[in-house]
Amino acid sequence: MKRTARMTHKTLWLAMIAAVITIAISAVSLSRDRLTATATSTTPPIPLASDRGLHLSGNTYTANGQYGLAILSQTNPETQTREDFSVTPTAGIPLIESPDRALAYTAIVRQRSQPQPLDTIALTQLAIDALQRGEGFVAGEAIELAPGRVRLPWTGMANGEPVAGSAIAVQDGASVLMLLVSATGDGIDQLDAAIGLLSPSITVEKPKL
Repeated sequence: MKRTARMTHKTLWLAMIAAVITIAISAVSLSRDRLTATATSTTPPIPLASDRGLHLSGNTYTANGQYGLAILSQTNPETQTREDFSVTPTAGIPLIESPDRALAYTAIVRQRSQPQPLDTIALTQLAIDALQRGEGFVAGEAIELAPGRVRLPWTGMANGEPVAGSAIAVQDGASVLMLLVSATGDGIDQLDAAIGLLSPSITVEKPKL
């Protein structure tokens, strides 16, 4: 059973890597004429993480001065001790993964040629374009967390198993960060808690001239 879960999540992670690579090679500037995504203008409260066994570890992952992102920890239900998520860079892209491998996240920053703000619809479409190639991908309703910060919930499949996740697009001037969070099994119930911890921790560094 554990081996099946591990293989399912490995497949999921490969799909996430593919999505990040898609972002990396895609033009970030989009024509508003072809945008079809819809988004809400209200921000519902994100549940606190304390009741889901997730915590901020106190450590931060930084990527070559491009961005900073909190590393989470998880309470082991058997020992009641906190265990930090593991960090494994792959081709310069981090996999930050829970000890039970049911929850994982990654991020990448792309630079735009112009710093003009992208609206909620444009940021949402970036997330959809990055994820829609996944098996059984279905986008949920986008949520504007703040100006220049959008969350897109999504569901999909990996090896026949249900997968759920969220993409958070954050713009800071000419920089756009994409945070991808995914979960299988018990990790799906922790998604909102993980987003509640990770979203405020995101820092995007401005490129040096």
